[in-house]
Amino acid sequence: MKYVYPAIFHEENGTYIVEIPDLPGAKTYGTDLSDAMFMAKDAAESWLLSAEEKHEKVPAAHKADDFKLTNDNFINLILADTDSFRYFQPHHDVMVNSQKSGVKLTIPKTESDNELPMPYINAIKSFM
Repeated sequence: MKYVYPAIFHEENGTYIVEIPDLPGAKTYGTDLSDAMFMAKDAAESWLLSAEEKHEKVPAAHKADDFKLTNDNFINLILADTDSFRYFQPHHDVMVNSQKSGVKLTIPKTESDNELPMPYINAIKSFM
């Protein structure tokens, strides 16, 4: 699913604090604005994917105009795509299943430690 949520950004001593008010507890930060944008997307996708998997109701997004901001805050819309997040987070299912069973997993290396395994390469190429 694709979602769009407003996120409130606040700069504090060079660090950007981000809150997504419609997703309770979805807060993060970044070392600069670009990092904060990436982290906000990640926080939203993690929150939403968890809600989807638990069959919980996903809250509707407010309009950006609904929020009253102080002078040092600003809003940016965050596009969250849980399908892509799930697809590019293959460790998610592995982590959940291994935590439940107590199994430790080893991911095989490729011929060259600098190469991505072929499934990752094919997945990336499919989006180009």
